[in-house]
Amino acid sequence: MVEAVVKGDDVTVCALPASILTKVFRDALMERMDAHYSAFDLATPKGIATPGHLAAFKVRAPTPLHRRSFEPVQQAA
Repeated sequence: MVEAVVKGDDVTVCALPASILTKVFRDALMERMDAHYSAFDLATPKGIATPGHLAAFKVRAPTPLHRRSFEPVQQAA
């Protein structure tokens, strides 16, 4: 059985290691994807929408990695 727990790190100790592993995996993935989509500077700070990242949408189309529900991605598409 799977149960979604909001703020799970705060209420159950078993969520904390999973959260850490997920972040480490995502950070490594963003570093690898930066080689393919360097215009978006995905490696720094690991794909978070920095001003430089957002500015790239003015000259580049969103990548398959971009979340389509994110408003700047919708505007750029």
